[in-house]
Amino acid sequence: MAESARGQAMSLTVLIAMYNSCENVAETLEKLAEQKANHSLEVIVINDGSGEDASEVENICNKYNFIYKYQRNAGEATTRDNGLKMATGDYVTWVDADDSITDDYLDVIFSEIEDGAYDFITHPWKYTDGTAGCRHEPPLVNWNVWSNVYRTSKVQDVPFDKDMRIASDTDWLKRAITSDMVWLDSDKIINIYNAENPDSLTNQFARGEIKVRFSDDR
Repeated sequence: MAESARGQAMSLTVLIAMYNSCENVAETLEKLAEQKANHSLEVIVINDGSGEDASEVENICNKYNFIYKYQRNAGEATTRDNGLKMATGDYVTWVDADDSITDDYLDVIFSEIEDGAYDFITHPWKYTDGTAGCRHEPPLVNWNVWSNVYRTSKVQDVPFDKDMRIASDTDWLKRAITSDMVWLDSDKIINIYNAENPDSLTNQFARGEIKVRFSDDR
């Protein structure tokens, strides 16, 4: 297990806020299960009222002692907020339901949190075709909640803006990440971003099907 300088094992919570993409979530859970040996890992899946049959996801969670929670559809921001409140790990991160993780995902994260020195760890990422994603500036950080790792106690009380249909992660990061945090700018890729999902909120917004805020619909 990853341990701090005082010998206390560092723990990690991985949050998956899902709406559909059940097959992909099931694959991610199996990957996490394969990698979790010797790591203090908590996995929380919150099903935000998916229209798909999520029984396989629930069964996998039960098999590996992951946490599965179903809720009536409340939107991405509320779902992420609910998951964050449930997290008990020293560190927390997200995996989007339609994205993937690398084969060394947990080994990389636990190697970076093992001494408990950092409050915020940011990583590069890549697309499903292998091309590199581009970090946003300023600062040099991925303005999505996934691909970053956070000390839970530093961010757990920062709520997501529940009026935002998309980009609530960017808004949350700009409020949650503060100048007094100790940063690690990692060069390790841990997330694989699926930009091709036609049902993603980003692509729905790009097609003009939804607005940024729920209140904009009024």
